[in-house]
Amino acid sequence: MNSRGNQGSDVWKTDYMRNLYRRHVQGALVRSGASLIMWLFALGSFWAGAIQINHFRGISASVAYLILINPPTLWILKRTTQINSFKYISLLITILEIIGYTAIIYFLGGIQSAYLIALYCALITYVGIVGTRRLPFVVASFCSICFSLIVVLEQFGFLPSQHLISHYYCPWETQLAILSAAIGLLFVTAFIASHTANLLKRNREKLRQQNADLVFTNERLQKEIAERERVENEYLDSSKKAEKKLIELAAAEATAAAEKKKAEELEALNQQLRASEQQLRTSEQQLKAANQKLEAKEQALQESQTQLMEKLAQVERFNKAMVGRELTMIKLKEEINSLLEEMGKPKKY
Repeated sequence: MNSRGNQGSDVWKTDYMRNLYRRHVQGALVRSGASLIMWLFALGSFWAGAIQINHFRGISASVAYLILINPPTLWILKRTTQINSFKYISLLITILEIIGYTAIIYFLGGIQSAYLIALYCALITYVGIVGTRRLPFVVASFCSICFSLIVVLEQFGFLPSQHLISHYYCPWETQLAILSAAIGLLFVTAFIASHTANLLKRNREKLRQQNADLVFTNERLQKEIAERERVENEYLDSSKKAEKKLIELAAAEATAAAEKKKAEELEALNQQLRASEQQLRTSEQQLKAANQKLEAKEQALQESQTQLMEKLAQVERFNKAMVGRELTMIKLKEEINSLLEEMGKPKKY
């Protein structure tokens, strides 16, 4: 369990630092792009004669500084493995960025360019959104210190004046008022950024909680769906089994009914067979009786035939006797006729 917890913590730490590094890469790209845009505006102002060569050189150096601090700082961040060290290095990068913006403000007139504290405000707003709640106030404090230093050091001659307008004079009281207003604006921006970040954090936490609730609800629904599918599958299986049993019972009933019908048909056939056998016996008896009658008739016929043969034999004997007598009579008549012819008398027959 401990090894799994440590593995989960290491994975979370790695993902967290990877996200922080990706955020710094995006910030470096935004910072470089914004610095180049400011340099292009400075170049246009220099060509238009609004600023002098010393101003343009200072702005160019400041922009180059803001761009060149990105590779080494990102290289260090990528090789940092501790979260606290990562946070301190991130704060150092923010301070270096404040120094670069302060240099741009200085080379554009210092207190004359108090409107450029908008650069500070943009940075405070950005770190307020992506950082902790107190980080905007820390950044606002560094911005106030840097802006106050260039005003004070320029006022006491430690820094050469970079006034855009020749013979510009601003009373010390006015500078303090401008400085106080600028610092107040920075802290107001920090408060707004911190409050906005807090609201965003709360909303993010609510969304994360809602997302967790949705994930939990989704998992529960998935479990319920799986349980329902399991119950439905069991019900379907039981239904299929019941249906199969019903089919088997229906088939058995149909088989029984068919066998019963066959048995009834067989019984009917047996009855018909018995009736046919009875009829056959009756026919045999009748046939026997007819045969007996026929035998009697045959016997009588034989007797009649015998008698007939005897009568035919008698008739033949009688016929032979009659034919012989007739032939004798004919012969005698012929002899008589021939004798009469010899005597010259006419034939008598």
